[in-house]
Amino acid sequence: MSKRKGNAKNLPANPDAIFLPFQSAWIKDDNRLKLMEKSRQIGLSWSTAYAADERTAAAGARHDQWVSSRDDLQARLFVEDCKMWAGIMNMAAKDLGEMVLDEEKRIS
Repeated sequence: MSKRKGNAKNLPANPDAIFLPFQSAWIKDDNRLKLMEKSRQIGLSWSTAYAADERTAAAGARHDQWVSSRDDLQARLFVEDCKMWAGIMNMAAKDLGEMVLDEEKRIS
């Protein structure tokens, strides 16, 4: 464990880990439907993006990931997180652009 400076009173069990324990548990949960009561800015979208990339990058993976988002901005931020993780995983990620499935309801 590395020595860190700062005023934080609550430190994670492993300060060198990428994910906090609740994020790791979320990533490891392979249920088809996952629900969580959350607050803002806790890294849940970030860890979900990692889990999505990890599952779709696995050898023999046969399915895409579908994620519902509250608005276009949040959806775009999630895609950016996925691109970041794909780059870290040294994968060639191709931006296919926005695909609108229902023009009238603006569902994409």
